[in-house]
Amino acid sequence: MFIDNDDFFKKNMCLTMYKTIVKEDVDIVSCRPLVSYDNEKYKIDRTFLDKEKEFVKIDSIKEHPKIMSSGATMLIWNKIFKRELLINHNIRFPNGCLYEDVNFMSQAYLNAKGIVMLNDFWGYEYVIRTKGEKSTSQDYNKKNLIKQLKGLKEIVKILEDYNADYPALECEMLVDGQKFSYLPH
Repeated sequence: MFIDNDDFFKKNMCLTMYKTIVKEDVDIVSCRPLVSYDNEKYKIDRTFLDKEKEFVKIDSIKEHPKIMSSGATMLIWNKIFKRELLINHNIRFPNGCLYEDVNFMSQAYLNAKGIVMLNDFWGYEYVIRTKGEKSTSQDYNKKNLIKQLKGLKEIVKILEDYNADYPALECEMLVDGQKFSYLPH
């Protein structure tokens, strides 16, 4: 599991995720996140997940390609991973670029043998700061824009290396659709 330094695991998240990954014998288990946007909490509930069952289990990303193209499903912090998946496929975070979580998740999903989405469990609180000390994803300085471009190139390379076609992911990353899905409405 991974956590950002300013985010929170909700009560029982670790236990719930651990029990699920063991019981279901899958490589990845995911839950839904809450978003704290400048100290106001929102559920991310404007996604394809709203139309899914409470418990979604697939054998491969090919069974549900939308997972590779929608905000919270491509981020690492609301998931638990089998250690063997990461070690056996040498899945690591890239250096010197942004979108490192999407890079990591692309590799993880493309190699995963079994994925579970706990669609009714809101286990993670993701904090976005747009004022004061901004979240990196909200700080659009030249240095970060260059790192974003490098990150996008790395993600496209992963898809090419795996001969994987997920045009929605490439388009969302290009227009940064993930950030827009977190904004309050």
